[in-house]
Amino acid sequence: MRVILDNETCSIEAQNLGEALAAASHLAEDQGRLVVEVLVDGNPLTDAQLREDSVLEDSVSEIQLKTTTAAQLLFETFSDASEAILDTQKVQQSAAELIQSSQSEQGMRALGVALASWGEIHEAMVKGLLLAGEDPETMTIGDSSFMDASKALQKQLSELRTAIEAQDASAMCDCLLYEFPPVCESWANMLRLLAERYDSSGNDHSEGGS
Repeated sequence: MRVILDNETCSIEAQNLGEALAAASHLAEDQGRLVVEVLVDGNPLTDAQLREDSVLEDSVSEIQLKTTTAAQLLFETFSDASEAILDTQKVQQSAAELIQSSQSEQGMRALGVALASWGEIHEAMVKGLLLAGEDPETMTIGDSSFMDASKALQKQLSELRTAIEAQDASAMCDCLLYEFPPVCESWANMLRLLAERYDSSGNDHSEGGS
């Protein structure tokens, strides 16, 4: 079995995929790096597949692992989540406009996409903070704390779900168009600041920086 770690062939003897993955992961950790992608015979494996015993027990021809540093992974996680919030806000505005124009079915579909996105954003934020060794319950950055931001988000989501259950189109649109934007802005700013904290590119993010 050929084991490649960041384009370098490793001297690893393994009977199956699980043993090769464990050994290569240890090598990466010794170098201060984290495995972010696994390809088996050229095909990427999902996190779910990598937890399946039947997959880990397979004997394969080649396993390729791609790694990154914790700082780079945190930067990408928080940057992507910040951009996702901006996209989600646009979807929410589109959903409200569709509902207002009596295109309720399309508007509710868009709203479903936005709600799913918020779940993914929140999960990425929590996982990122835990990877960084931050306690979500006490973490603050800038003028915001994660717990305050979470409470504000949950409040808006709760009000939105109440309006959906009551089939109150006016309340839904008010929430999406007027009450949610400040929450989106707060979250996007918090995530942007976190991304800057872990930016190892040397970019100057301070005022007046280029």
